[in-house]
Amino acid sequence: HQQVKLHGLHAPAPRPKSETMGLPLADFYAAISTTAAPIRGLQSHRRSQRGEALIIKTYMDETGVHDGAPVTAVAAYFADAKSWKKFTRKWVSTIHDFGISVFHMNQYAQRHGEFDGWTQEKQRALGERLFHLIPEHTRFGMSVAMINSDFDEISKDFPNIRLALGSRYSCCFQWLISLVIDRLKAPDPAWRLGCIHEDNDYKGDAIAAWDWAKAERDVAARLGTLAFAAKTDCVPLQAADVLAWEAQKALAEPNRPERKSLTALRKGNLSLQVMDRKWLRDNAPRLDALAAKAMARNP
Repeated sequence: HQQVKLHGLHAPAPRPKSETMGLPLADFYAAISTTAAPIRGLQSHRRSQRGEALIIKTYMDETGVHDGAPVTAVAAYFADAKSWKKFTRKWVSTIHDFGISVFHMNQYAQRHGEFDGWTQEKQRALGERLFHLIPEHTRFGMSVAMINSDFDEISKDFPNIRLALGSRYSCCFQWLISLVIDRLKAPDPAWRLGCIHEDNDYKGDAIAAWDWAKAERDVAARLGTLAFAAKTDCVPLQAADVLAWEAQKALAEPNRPERKSLTALRKGNLSLQVMDRKWLRDNAPRLDALAAKAMARNP
């Protein structure tokens, strides 16, 4: 495999799993340095006239977790409740104009499911009306992605590595949350965060990662609840679905021209992160050794 480097994609900062997921927190902190890049969109903030913190709702989705997928990606969009309400109204109105009940990016891109039989012209017309709504109504978007074969190869060479990093999905999810936590630690951010994740088979991993974040005393008061919902019931999850799909597509096909849908998303504050082969290879020996110690202490 060759290391994949894409413009605007950077290796994210690692963060520890909860002790129930393998490594003790202190050991993980000692092993890995923090290299997270700042996230635009959280630098400016506001309080209400009464001095209350601004509540930011995060909607999160994943792609590439099934067998045979080349890339795993987890993505999230962040906005306040008022913005999400406006987004939902405009998004639903637009897709209904085209006879679509629920927007799934994979179906749209491949023109199957509700998009079966569509012409390229109709597909393009919907995209031109739809995708700009995401950056216009969100504060920022973020994704973390990895090439599955790279992670699987490292896991074979270092058999304890999954204790340190978890599954491919939980690894991406945990590090996405860690990047947000870095911004929560900024002085007086004046906002609190709640998260709604698509209901899926990885709910347990997501809860464990969120619980770890809540255990951090300096940010716990700024973290709200983690809830789960379906795209049919929670329209903003469809925005996260778009970004997750675009992130995995960009990493899986790095030599293709950028898709117009991703170009539209880039008009807002967007951070695409990649855990590349080099990062995994460089850190695997230490993570593997720490996992072995953890198993020895807890046989």
